[in-house]
Amino acid sequence: MPVNRSSPEIAELQPGVTTEPGTRGDVRLVGRRCTACGVRVFPARLRCVSCFSERLERVVLSRLGKVDAFTVVREAPPGYHGPVPYVLGQVVFDNDIVALSHLVGKPVDDWRRGDIVASYVLELPAGSKQVPHRTFAFQPASPQDLAEA
Repeated sequence: MPVNRSSPEIAELQPGVTTEPGTRGDVRLVGRRCTACGVRVFPARLRCVSCFSERLERVVLSRLGKVDAFTVVREAPPGYHGPVPYVLGQVVFDNDIVALSHLVGKPVDDWRRGDIVASYVLELPAGSKQVPHRTFAFQPASPQDLAEA
């Protein structure tokens, strides 16, 4: 379930991958752009995937994307303590960036290829002696998300 706040008791699953959450729990993904050839990548890399340059700069990406493919996970992998079933989807945004992420915000059987989604914070529960982790997920884009684009 997405959360609407940043909590000190929650560990970042992948530090630096998103901006700080907004008041609605909205986040933007953070990638890199090669200053030599202009290629953008997510997640961040140490070298350009096109020209292998090390001259990469931080770039904040769009929140809106489109579901390209997805699957419903009905059995939790080892170490996962969240709800099951859940949807894992491939989202295309900014015309050329692809992210693999949880899809949340509607029943698992209601997801369709082509759904318009927006990035939000996702809190993943942890085991009994661990702190929860914060990452990102995509959920159906609201009218406010579309207006902010």
